[in-house]
Amino acid sequence: MLFAAFVGFFCVLSGAFAENKTIRLKNEHIVTPEKASQPKVRHQAKVSGLYLLQFNGHFSKDWEQTLATAGVRLARYVPEDAFICHLGNSDLDAIEALPFVRWVGEYRPDHKIHSTVRNSSLKKAANDSLDVSVLLSPLA
Repeated sequence: MLFAAFVGFFCVLSGAFAENKTIRLKNEHIVTPEKASQPKVRHQAKVSGLYLLQFNGHFSKDWEQTLATAGVRLARYVPEDAFICHLGNSDLDAIEALPFVRWVGEYRPDHKIHSTVRNSSLKKAANDSLDVSVLLSPLA
């Protein structure tokens, strides 16, 4: 009886937290709501540039051709079930409507600079140097 109550409580508790997922960038954690609970936003123009795209579950290679047809090129995996991707003249509404896509958002400039570098550069004098590693992408 106690075991059944515990299992029931665990199911209710896990269901309460199942709606949200997190994209774990080094600078920020973005909590994304369930697709059904997101307001429908209509985008007028097609877009190009770097975006974050989160899937409902683990990425499947079967989706890659569908994404490529929509102008999406995957660049780098980001936990949980997300990628930094390059959109080329893409329709965000069409991408968001794909059944395996949970969330799409712009990969902003402040996402690209690690907070340690940003904070160090604010503290250093103009003539001090700061050692950094730079990741270059052929899609950039």
